[in-house]
Amino acid sequence: MAFMDWKDSFSVNVIKFDVQHKKLVGLVNELHAAMSAGQGKDVMSRVLSELIKYTSKHFSDEEDAMLKFGYPDFKAHKAEHVKLTDEVLKFQKQFEGGEKNISIDVMSFLNNWLKNHIMASDKKYSEFFKGKIV
Repeated sequence: MAFMDWKDSFSVNVIKFDVQHKKLVGLVNELHAAMSAGQGKDVMSRVLSELIKYTSKHFSDEEDAMLKFGYPDFKAHKAEHVKLTDEVLKFQKQFEGGEKNISIDVMSFLNNWLKNHIMASDKKYSEFFKGKIV
């Protein structure tokens, strides 16, 4: 059973971003599976790094589209992206520094943040991007 299931209610009605969100959910599930299976630090480090890299690409894509079309809430949305990136990089540094008790904190944070960010912040741009080719 997956740690986090994609639900149709998560859709922002922008195909590109929905595909990326599904990929992020998949990476969170992969990280959870690695942690649950007690896989080595190398496996978890690789998945966490991939999650960070893909999140960065996704944020860049969203922000580029927002700038291109003049999304009015761009600054606040970008600030949320910066906050998440900073938090995940902090978790990664702790993990790579040998801290073993962060896995539950990381998974809880990612699960809550991803759901809340998609359902609140990203849903706000859903109507704005309607009819635009992103």
